[in-house]
Amino acid sequence: MVRVFLIEPVVGVYAFSMFMLYPLIQQYVYRRLTGAPYPAQLNHTHCSDSSNNVSSIHQVVQKEATLFLLYSELCFLFPSLLSSLFLVSYSDHKGRKVALLPPLVGELFFAMSYATVSHLSLSLSYLLVASFMTGVLGGPPALMGASFAYIADLCEGKEEGAKGGGDGRRAGDGGGRRYQCEEDGNGEDWYQKRGGGMGGDEGTVGGMRERDLEVRGGRLARDLEVRGGRLARDLEVRGGRLARDLESDGKRDEEAAGWGKGGGRTVRMAGLDMLLGVLSGLASLCTGFYIQAAGFTLPFITAGVLHLMNLLYTAGVLQETVVTPSSTSLSSSAPTPFEGRSGYMLQRDALIGRLQGVYLLFAASSQRRNTVLVLMLAAFSLYKVSLLGGMSIFILYELNAPLCWSEVLVGYGSALTTLIYLASFAGVLLLSRWLRDGYTILLGLLSVASGLLMAVFAKDTLLMFLVRLPLLLSIMPTPVLRSMMSKIVLSSEQGALFACVAFVEMLSVGVGFTVSSSVYAATVSWFSGFSFLLASALTLIPAILIGVVMCLRLDKEEEARRLTAEEDGSSGQSLQLEHTGTAAS
Repeated sequence: MVRVFLIEPVVGVYAFSMFMLYPLIQQYVYRRLTGAPYPAQLNHTHCSDSSNNVSSIHQVVQKEATLFLLYSELCFLFPSLLSSLFLVSYSDHKGRKVALLPPLVGELFFAMSYATVSHLSLSLSYLLVASFMTGVLGGPPALMGASFAYIADLCEGKEEGAKGGGDGRRAGDGGGRRYQCEEDGNGEDWYQKRGGGMGGDEGTVGGMRERDLEVRGGRLARDLEVRGGRLARDLEVRGGRLARDLESDGKRDEEAAGWGKGGGRTVRMAGLDMLLGVLSGLASLCTGFYIQAAGFTLPFITAGVLHLMNLLYTAGVLQETVVTPSSTSLSSSAPTPFEGRSGYMLQRDALIGRLQGVYLLFAASSQRRNTVLVLMLAAFSLYKVSLLGGMSIFILYELNAPLCWSEVLVGYGSALTTLIYLASFAGVLLLSRWLRDGYTILLGLLSVASGLLMAVFAKDTLLMFLVRLPLLLSIMPTPVLRSMMSKIVLSSEQGALFACVAFVEMLSVGVGFTVSSSVYAATVSWFSGFSFLLASALTLIPAILIGVVMCLRLDKEEEARRLTAEEDGSSGQSLQLEHTGTAAS
């Protein structure tokens, strides 16, 4: 049976469904507050009317729509921060599906809640409850964090598969050799020196000694065999989680992993971001025509159906990349002192250990790595605040005077965002061959600053469309920063790392949206482009932080060798402890 390791369909369908909802929600709330829920009841002339009465009404609607979307974002933000941190970190122990399935269930509930409110014309306050429940189930940060951890697992398996399989075989052979050495050294030699002499003087006692040594040697052999087998399985899991699958299926698993031989970690993660952007732009374009043809209810139902299909694929088709303890050492090991403990107690201990993973990510590492990791997380956070905070109000800005865009124009504008993701993916693919990662990030930050600065002066339709051109490389910092952080941590810390990244990203999105919405609501009456100007200036801070990281000159190859040495050192230490414990027994 062919095993499917393609996470891209999950991210693609999720992106298409989510970005069908995102512009749909903003326009639905805006139309409900204007008293005209269907776009056919509005016209461009009414929006662009410069009379004081009409202008003041639209400013009030803009403020109310902005504040409602802000409340909805806050209802989602706080529970999702905790749940995403827990789910993605816990996926290191129980598998990535633990963090993939709950967000899909939450998005399905969210879409159907909007469909119900739209169809029955219920109060908008019900939508705040739907936002809260979606946040409790993780939301986009949990799903994307688990997806990037899934990619890291696959890349780790391809890079270290042969090494991990070799370590497992060497560990098994080492266990057998230690058994033979211990048996010969502690059994036969000891008997020859002491038991043999006593057998010559006292035949009966010598025979008893011989039988006693035989029993002791048999016990020692069985004990060493069990210990060597446990250590071999442990090293096999540590050295490469997918080593056995890669050795047995070869090319089939490599093709299933997605990108073939040229699929580096940075390019693979950039591919996910590109897929996210392409399908989000296509969804936004379709949404405009869908609203014109069928109103708001059917698009919400369509998004719900897509989330349901994605949920079924993830639960029943997508294969797991994390080998859980229940399927390896715990199921086949010999009886241990913990065997009498209940499954609930073991699961509780494992859960506590996973929750400590984020703390140990920093506590059990060198100060240099912690400094670089904190600087990268801070740069990633501030970059997200500036980019998403500025672009989150594009639709409200386009619906307002003097642009007064219709649903179709909003769809066209959102669809142009596809070019941003495609160009950013091509930029990462090409620039990663010649430039250091830091320079690629700085180029992306320059793209963000120039694009948002141009949006400040966009007062007509053509110029607002052209705003997307300087933003073409603005997504590049996202996959490059993720890849840089992933390369400087151990393979067993990937889930904890991406839990931190998801937490920081969701916090940044919430802060960016909150600040931009508040500033836009306060300044829309006298300078509607002030939020773009503020977000553009904010990109200077992550640029400085990346400059500091580049000055530290972290050599990724040297760091990778150090991490490999740490893993081998920990394996050797475990081997030494097993040997010492056996000798003592």
